[in-house]
Amino acid sequence: MKTIHLILALTFISLTIQAQTMFNDPYRKVLSTDYTIELAIQYKDKLLSEMPWSSNKLSLGMQMYEDISLKIVDDGERLSAMDTPVFQIAIKDNKTGTLRMFSDKVYTEINAETIVEQCKEGESIIILTIDRKYALPQNVIELILGC
Repeated sequence: MKTIHLILALTFISLTIQAQTMFNDPYRKVLSTDYTIELAIQYKDKLLSEMPWSSNKLSLGMQMYEDISLKIVDDGERLSAMDTPVFQIAIKDNKTGTLRMFSDKVYTEINAETIVEQCKEGESIIILTIDRKYALPQNVIELILGC
């Protein structure tokens, strides 16, 4: 009887140590922090997705002169102290699907007119996050009325 108890105790200890090792794996920790903070594109002081002209997709007209930035969707205390998210910009030719970098700079905000000036009809603006902790589900801005 004592032998069975000893075997069960050793088995339990072995399983516990193995489970702790599995959950302390540093690779698992890195994966769990990817894309955990959701962002939205902000135009002026409103989310672009909430603008009256943006129905199913994000869109801007060629006469937009205000700033574009990224906003953290969750306004919890933990996130309020974080730095402003930074981004880069690409321009997509919708006919060919080709992407080109707008600039090699990193932005916290940029005037929409500055981007639109470099666009042609049939192109879209793509906002690219820099850090893997940020998720940006809607990152394409369709340009209405051409550029």
